[in-house]
Amino acid sequence: MNQIQTRGTAVPTAPIPGELHTDWGVHPGAFLHRYMQEHGIRQAELAERTGLTSKHVNQIVKQAVGITPDVAVLLETA
Repeated sequence: MNQIQTRGTAVPTAPIPGELHTDWGVHPGAFLHRYMQEHGIRQAELAERTGLTSKHVNQIVKQAVGITPDVAVLLETA
């Protein structure tokens, strides 16, 4: 049976049929880094396309910071 962490307490949950259950996640920066490599996009180019600073893009790619919903929209439309 699965569990959800709620304020430090594990609460059991019933599995949902057909739903993928994992105990890990991928940082958005790891995904972004791979996407940039596969498409030949430089960090400076992505920064220019999104209006973010090069430093901010670098921090995301290095997984030092996460992304906000606003940044997610900028990345999606870049």
